[in-house]
Amino acid sequence: MAQNLFSIQKNKEEWKDILAQLDEKKIPKAIKTAFQEEGYSLAGNTKIEVKHKGQSWLFVEEDRHYLLDYYPRKEKAWVYGIAGKPAVGAILENVEALLVALIFALLIRHFTLEAFVIPTGSMAPTLLGIHAQVTCPNCHYSFSVGNPSFEPGQSSRTLDLVCPNCLLGSQKSLFQKQIRRKDLRGGDKILVNKFYYLWKKPKRWDVIVFLSPQKHHKNFIKRLVGLPGETLQIFHGDLFRKNPKTGKMEILRKPDSVQKHLWMNVYNSAYLEEKKNRIIWETPKEEVEEKLLKETACTECDQVVYQDVRFQWQGNQLNADCTKKKGVLKFHRPIYNIYGYNRALRGGNLVGDIRCTFEGKFSSQGRIVVDLSRPLKRFQVKMDFKAKKIILYEGAWKEEKILEKPFPVSAEKWHHYDIAHVDGQIWLKVDGIEKIRYLYPSPLTVEDEDQQRFWLKFRFFQSQVNLRKLHIYRDIHYTDSLSNFGVNEPVTLKQDEYFALGDNSPNSQDSRDWGPVPAKNLLGRAFIVFWPAIPYFDWKVRWIR
Repeated sequence: MAQNLFSIQKNKEEWKDILAQLDEKKIPKAIKTAFQEEGYSLAGNTKIEVKHKGQSWLFVEEDRHYLLDYYPRKEKAWVYGIAGKPAVGAILENVEALLVALIFALLIRHFTLEAFVIPTGSMAPTLLGIHAQVTCPNCHYSFSVGNPSFEPGQSSRTLDLVCPNCLLGSQKSLFQKQIRRKDLRGGDKILVNKFYYLWKKPKRWDVIVFLSPQKHHKNFIKRLVGLPGETLQIFHGDLFRKNPKTGKMEILRKPDSVQKHLWMNVYNSAYLEEKKNRIIWETPKEEVEEKLLKETACTECDQVVYQDVRFQWQGNQLNADCTKKKGVLKFHRPIYNIYGYNRALRGGNLVGDIRCTFEGKFSSQGRIVVDLSRPLKRFQVKMDFKAKKIILYEGAWKEEKILEKPFPVSAEKWHHYDIAHVDGQIWLKVDGIEKIRYLYPSPLTVEDEDQQRFWLKFRFFQSQVNLRKLHIYRDIHYTDSLSNFGVNEPVTLKQDEYFALGDNSPNSQDSRDWGPVPAKNLLGRAFIVFWPAIPYFDWKVRWIR
């Protein structure tokens, strides 16, 4: 008469409440009697099936909601209802509704929307292809790794990986992980608006789907970076466009609404490292008294590194007393365009565009100077809490004052600081409010590779230092090796052509390889991820930026 399908316990008082709800639903008396009889004998069930007059009635309690369903024994379909006869009409209505929905879906697909599955990692980490999720054994940072391409009959592979947070697996360290075939997750499922470009012109930085200009005519998804008639060139990771008025090549700056989705993790202090002697922060020996320094042999770079003994980590917070003597903190590691997704196979270019965010609390009499520099383009942002002003300098050390603004920020309270040097501009935001932004001309000039090495340095004067949630990001760095278009020399687009690049630049076939995309090949604009891979069901609907 009944089946014990679940083991969640219920008491008789709860069961009486359920029976009262059955009365309100006007359930046939014979069914209520059967439930009452079975209920007291099987009070531990959350699902009970009762046979009555050739039909099975199923009572379900789920998330505090009570449902009463039944289905005819001769039918396979479930039918909702409270009558005692087979509801054939309800089945027909459901079939009709499904047919209408199918026709509607086909019409939408043909004219406006179409679903695509991302097969590869050329747009990672914005969009993921087939991948596995791994966790670094050193800092416990979780990241995605691209499909290792198993051979037929192969159930697992051991891969050499690089953690994008602590760089375990680069230089002298080793990071190997066995990836099983069953660990793989499918690519992101996205929706593409096929109608969008019929009434709007494509915009720079849109994520677009198009037919490849190559003979195989596969569908590709990339980021649109070049518009009809423009002359473009990639140089040291940045995009440049010829100004039609001056004829000079000028850097293309991404708007904040796009840039905020393209930052990639370099370092996050929330992920504490287990391996010792892998130096993250150092103090230049020439800037601090020697008695305040300790020597440490870095196992990553085989160099002796100096560290200020006053700076002490307590979990995710860094504290120091620099009220009497200046303190200096410099990020020790070089910043490369490493993608954890690509394993240890690609990447390695030095990146010059970075951002640092942190929460900070200082002394009201203190001064903080943040150095965001390349060797040929150095900037210092000075926050003077005593004078309540902020000053931007250009040069090795306060050589030229660029701008000065009021800075009414209470140093002794926690604030969120956001500072960046990206695409030929400097900005500082405090608690999300922009305090300074300086755009400087960034000409396309020859620099050797070492000139791209970027450094981030803090100087603290007359202040207690409390920093937490330190997070460093890097920008997309467009690579220029083994490419044909827009790399070694500019490429000029025709009036019906576009230039498209992948966000995972070291691992993307795009317009650098096979040239511009004809306007007639555009299929639409990708705008939403609606279903990452099953069977994990950890999906989140999100907009594509």
